[in-house]
Amino acid sequence: MQGLPVARDEFNRFLTQDARYLTDIQRAVRWFYLIRNSYGSKIVNPTITISNSRAGRLNALTLKRDIFSAQRRLARVSLENLSFRDFIPRMDAVDTFFYVDPPYFACEDYYGKNIFSREDFTVLRDMLAQIHGKFCLSINDVPEIRELFKPFNIKEVKTRLVWLEVIVVRRYKNCWL
Repeated sequence: MQGLPVARDEFNRFLTQDARYLTDIQRAVRWFYLIRNSYGSKIVNPTITISNSRAGRLNALTLKRDIFSAQRRLARVSLENLSFRDFIPRMDAVDTFFYVDPPYFACEDYYGKNIFSREDFTVLRDMLAQIHGKFCLSINDVPEIRELFKPFNIKEVKTRLVWLEVIVVRRYKNCWL
């Protein structure tokens, strides 16, 4: 990745590449470049983030350090690619802590069609009400979400995204976040 500029032309070149004809390494570089340079790390129809007031998020000079830093942070983490419907029951236990970050309400198709639906918020709420463990849910602050999750502890938190109000819904016992 050294030598790759953060540039709209380069971003669009990666975006239009057919990943089927790339090696595993080339696909990884393509994905990493697009994710690091796209607005909100959007996977479906990403758009480049370029600012005249701050540096880009991809820095080839610190890339190795950034990857090793991520590797250290994830050393004791298990990653699963499952629906919440399968994942939560499989992993639930008294000592389990779930960090739940679904698409924002009214933005259900942001990460792709049919991945998460409006009805899934109700299913998720009902599942979280039944777990043995603890959870923290990060979601946008809209009346529909406040109503849906009103049985839980709701805490408003400030974000750096001025256009977005976020709330955190929590259920925990003797646990401070």
